[in-house]
Amino acid sequence: ERARSSFRPPTEGSSRDISAAEPLNANRIDMTSASFGKHVHALLTKRYHNARRDRKAWCCQIILPLIFLLAALLTMRFAGIGTYQAAS
Repeated sequence: ERARSSFRPPTEGSSRDISAAEPLNANRIDMTSASFGKHVHALLTKRYHNARRDRKAWCCQIILPLIFLLAALLTMRFAGIGTYQAAS
């Protein structure tokens, strides 16, 4: 009940009073991109804080893939994989 009492529906004429059926205009696009940006920022911040606490997860998510990627690129470079003769 406490959570329900803190909810306030948007007032009429506010910028949040946009239905999904309304065509995209500059105001709605700006609001959507701002909302998406806030959402991405929140997800990245959460991921940063979780990774800071868990060093093994950070190593498995960042360091190991980087090592494997570098090993694959170096293997391709020095083994001659990916070099082709020009078609004439």
